[in-house]
Amino acid sequence: MMQSSHQPYYENFRQKKRLSQVFLSDYSAIADVFDDLDLKGKIVLEIGAGEGAITKVLSKKAKKVIALEIDKELCTILKEKAGEMKNVEIICADAMQASLDYEVIIGFLPYHISSPLLFKILNSKFKEAVLCVQKEFALRLVSEVNSGDYSKLSVMAQNLADIDYLQTVPAAAFSPVPKVDSALVYLVKNPKGKLDEAVVSALFQHKNQSIKKALSHSTQALNKTKQQILDFCKKINSAKRARTLSLEELHEICAKYDAFFS
Repeated sequence: MMQSSHQPYYENFRQKKRLSQVFLSDYSAIADVFDDLDLKGKIVLEIGAGEGAITKVLSKKAKKVIALEIDKELCTILKEKAGEMKNVEIICADAMQASLDYEVIIGFLPYHISSPLLFKILNSKFKEAVLCVQKEFALRLVSEVNSGDYSKLSVMAQNLADIDYLQTVPAAAFSPVPKVDSALVYLVKNPKGKLDEAVVSALFQHKNQSIKKALSHSTQALNKTKQQILDFCKKINSAKRARTLSLEELHEICAKYDAFFS
């Protein structure tokens, strides 16, 4: 997990690559966002609490902080510091296995599980979240229709929340220095409609092709015959390219697909 730090934790602490552990060594890189967070009266879940530097910032602003950390060694460090943070509850657990049903979520997401963890957050009972992810991942989250970064990730995430790109966090702000920059994004829960993930996947696997061609090339994944797909495509404007489809158009296609094959 990522976490803010101004000093090496303990001399014998070694970051674990399997957990994608990198630690924020320059708080000023995110201070503009975190110093302005309005958390008064709120219960906050922090994913990836590390040794508690951001936890301490949050504890001064929120009613209560649930500090979630998978690394048992870092949990020990957190518990040693808990005495000075009376409104902090420490949970040593894997975020992919723990409940994320909290009003506000702050998370530095491990690179290797960013996508599944993001969607667990999006499908939780959260209302708003500030997340740090790889910059490339963040750009895909906020990408617009027909842009180069517009993808299945863009569609599925934007269908569940309004997402804003807050700022880039340079790689140099972390230790050890990762190969890529990160970014902070702000999410507000706002589900917009029903999407068939299999259909969206098929379309964006061939996003530069027409809807007809994209679906025809995905018959196996959709468990349909080519003729069935061709018959369905007669019911929609299948000449449009997948990458040009807005959320509203994708909702309509998925609804017609469901009705056609029900």
